Amino acid sequence: MMKAGQEMKMMPGAVAACFLPVGLGLLFTVFLLSSGPAADQFMTLPISLCFVFGTPLSAWLACRRLRKIEDANRLARWGTSFWAGLLWSSIVHFAAAFIYTIGFMFWAARDAAINEVPIGEDLFSIFFMSGFINLMLWGVLTLPFALISASVFWRVSKFPKDVSVF
Repeated sequence: MMKAGQEMKMMPGAVAACFLPVGLGLLFTVFLLSSGPAADQFMTLPISLCFVFGTPLSAWLACRRLRKIEDANRLARWGTSFWAGLLWSSIVHFAAAFIYTIGFMFWAARDAAINEVPIGEDLFSIFFMSGFINLMLWGVLTLPFALISASVFWRVSKFPKDVSVF
């Protein structure tokens, strides 16, 4: 028996869902690289690149999750698309944040070793502030874009015939 998620063509919906965040990420990246001071790029460039690369990754992972759904009625619901998108966009967001934080900690430790200053308390501050900033970014960027993208995906996707959407 074929699963309902395997019958559905998700690519048009995934591409449409990625259009706004990837477009904004590309615009912001071009703006940063063309006119932004190098100091600003260190903090903001990873965010814009997460829009460019993280959004398609999140969409692909969410579609993989949706492909495993057997019930066509459950698959056709907006909430199913939203929760799959939110789950994977959150995982990608926090994975990228973790990688960036670890990289920043290594950079700060290297800088402290070069300048011969202790780094112990600074590492905790970096980790704490990164967690705080990334929770804020998740609430301000990832959550709303997951909501918008899931709505676009749900609207564009062609669900299997004879399915009650509500």
